[in-house]
Amino acid sequence: MDTNLETNYTGQIISQVLRNWDNEVAHVNRMFNKYPDEIYMQQVAPGRNSAWYILGHLAATTDAMLPQSFAGELIYPDIAPFLYTSEKTLSVKANIQYLRRCWVDITNHFSKETRRFSSSEWMQRHALTSQEDFARDPGRNRLNLLMSRTAHLRYHLGQIALLTPTNAGI
Repeated sequence: MDTNLETNYTGQIISQVLRNWDNEVAHVNRMFNKYPDEIYMQQVAPGRNSAWYILGHLAATTDAMLPQSFAGELIYPDIAPFLYTSEKTLSVKANIQYLRRCWVDITNHFSKETRRFSSSEWMQRHALTSQEDFARDPGRNRLNLLMSRTAHLRYHLGQIALLTPTNAGI
């Protein structure tokens, strides 16, 4: 029996969180390779965002996680407006192929960089938390950032799941 597995609970939990993130990323990849490109330009439901915008938003959110988790700099700063601008006022006009490439590049880079973190590095503060706030609440760490962004990803996957060729008018 591997006693390291029995006693390294923090490492086990971190591995589970990383696997969950990887699974959600793979799910996004499948969703955005499921239909012809024009489907993704449609709103996922009446009055909601388009799948194109959601992909840009997810890519920008994940790109921002690099500096937030001290894992690197933004890879695609040109898509940052997807993070803080509504689809109606967004001036960025990236096509779906470009956003797919951004998403894949960013998620691959994020996975590579964060796999280098030790358990203790995962438990360190993220850049959105001051030293003072972290001293009061050490749960505001890099792992918590990843868990909250995984939940955010899952929320938007639920929106994308509403998109079908039928409700997109195709």
